[in-house]
Amino acid sequence: MADAANTSVAMTNPGPMAVTSTGVLYVASGRELFRLDGRTFTPVARAARVIRCAVASSDGSIFIGETGILQRVMPDGAISTVIHVGLTGVGQGPHGSIYVVTNGMIDRLVGRRLVPVIRAAQFVGLARVPSNPSEIGFANVAIDASGTTYITAGGVGNSLFEVTSRGRARYLSPARSAHGIPSSLTTGSDGRVFLGVQNAILWVSQGRIGVYLSFSEGAVKGFSGTFAPSYVAASTYPRSPLYADATGNGFSNDRGVIAIYPDHSIAVLWVHR
Repeated sequence: MADAANTSVAMTNPGPMAVTSTGVLYVASGRELFRLDGRTFTPVARAARVIRCAVASSDGSIFIGETGILQRVMPDGAISTVIHVGLTGVGQGPHGSIYVVTNGMIDRLVGRRLVPVIRAAQFVGLARVPSNPSEIGFANVAIDASGTTYITAGGVGNSLFEVTSRGRARYLSPARSAHGIPSSLTTGSDGRVFLGVQNAILWVSQGRIGVYLSFSEGAVKGFSGTFAPSYVAASTYPRSPLYADATGNGFSNDRGVIAIYPDHSIAVLWVHR
């Protein structure tokens, strides 16, 4: 068990993010989890290992994935172990359900059990997919308002896949972040799924893909070079912003966290050089 007192005081490099149903933003940085309070990132809890993924539950707690373990952080900073699993990502489904991603499967979390939902074997035979399911490495997951599941995966060229509510799977497009890894995914307040690809944020819904926002150099005030999202996160709260963060990469050495509002205006929440 850990609490908010067992934390450092300064965020250095933003990582995975999560947004609660009431619009509260959490950002991981190494082993630390921070909450945005007004214009300040407040340390909430410290994990045992580097936080590799995060998602908010319907009760306001945050699920964080570390190497080999899924933990739950309560609003007061208390941490408890949920399950030991070699996860690569976490996501939120309908009605606040939590989904856990491992290399070859996606499960729904029920209490402390994992219930199978999608298996890599469903993708064998699709365009651009190897014939051996073990070569498909699931990375991230998000579910849109229609119940369609979107998955990014490595091992198949950092790709985006769609699985309908009836279980029909298909390849959609490449999905590579600025760091050369599969794009992160999140479901926005309008029910669409968003992903960061290079220096842009795309949307996807019912098999269609479009550009939500493309960042040119200077588009983010106070950020030198081009903002290239590493992680994206959103809330189902009506008209809540879409959040994105960037870490040092080939586009810029700066690190930052921004909020993007429905009118596409951008608020800079944190920048570090």
